[in-house]
Amino acid sequence: MLFLFSISISLNLTHHKWEEIKKKDDAPPALIFAWAPWCPHCRAVFDAWAKLSAKYQNDPNIQVLSVNCTDQGSLCGVLGIRGYPSFFTLVNGAISSINVERNLNGFTKVIDNLKTKYQHVLDFTKKIKNAQYPAFVFKLREN
Repeated sequence: MLFLFSISISLNLTHHKWEEIKKKDDAPPALIFAWAPWCPHCRAVFDAWAKLSAKYQNDPNIQVLSVNCTDQGSLCGVLGIRGYPSFFTLVNGAISSINVERNLNGFTKVIDNLKTKYQHVLDFTKKIKNAQYPAFVFKLREN
């Protein structure tokens, strides 16, 4: 039951959805949970992940995503997943593997950090658009 609940709340990634998200330059950052249904360590995370997904479900400044690597093996190969569970961030099209506390508090810290950085980008973009004088902006991607 908990397994189904956690999957229904967060956006489940497929290869097609992944390509759509990667194409958007202005997409909000994402925290991604890569898992397998047979993995006991993944199942231990489901409750906290479901709470996290519900908490940020309607927040336009962050994405909470999950990918079932049993169903989406090719996508997990693209992400370079070597073990379960795995956690990644997606910021400006750059994917980074992260170590995170596997509880609601640990996930929330990561999301709050991502949201803060994203808000700085939004504020800077707004300043540039409203600037009286022309400016050059160089966009750098995190690696």
